[in-house]
Amino acid sequence: MIEKLQELVVNYLSENLLSEILGFGIISVLIVAFNFYKKSLKRYVKGFKYYLYLRTGLSTFILIVYYFLIKNLGYLINIKIIGSFYENLVLFYIVYELTRFLFQLADIRNKKLFKFVMFVAFVNVLIIALIDIANKFNIDIGKKYNLMIIFKGLSLIPISVIVYLLTTNLAKKVPSKYGTLKEFLIKYHLFINFIVIVLGFLWIVNIINLSRELLVGVSLAVIIFLFYI
Repeated sequence: MIEKLQELVVNYLSENLLSEILGFGIISVLIVAFNFYKKSLKRYVKGFKYYLYLRTGLSTFILIVYYFLIKNLGYLINIKIIGSFYENLVLFYIVYELTRFLFQLADIRNKKLFKFVMFVAFVNVLIIALIDIANKFNIDIGKKYNLMIIFKGLSLIPISVIVYLLTTNLAKKVPSKYGTLKEFLIKYHLFINFIVIVLGFLWIVNIINLSRELLVGVSLAVIIFLFYI
């Protein structure tokens, strides 16, 4: 199956190399623009009281716009490989922005843990990009090699760790005036983690379905919350 996919990709590139190069050029411009925005934002509003919220909200919003731009660009100029890879890479950067925000919000300073989470997220991006590319060539490589099961299992490990750290650390950060919330987090943080693990298991066995669109929806909800703050 891998050999067949390689053959189809080679044949596709021999006929559509210019489209892929054009797509790579357009997306590269978007990436450069995003990096320029981040440097400019840091330079001019670094001392702003709500800089963390502003940075996360704006960055996530721009990345969601990029996600849909790249998705539609793939249909517009018929790019299968570059489009699939960068579309999922944008989702990785959304996860990066939100995870960094949560770590800073809960004052989690374990850099090794953050790097581990990002490494797992990047491996997942490569898996999903490979599945997407194979699907575009009508090859169900994900089912053949259980790649979706691997993807879900890998995802559940860092998610469980992050939820545990958040529920324990946020309890210490919540002001005393929100006593009910503080007490709830202290008493039921293990129960919250148990629910997350159960939901993750149900996701792995396909009883519930969590898609990339759900991640985009959650990101939009976070953006609205951050700009409200």
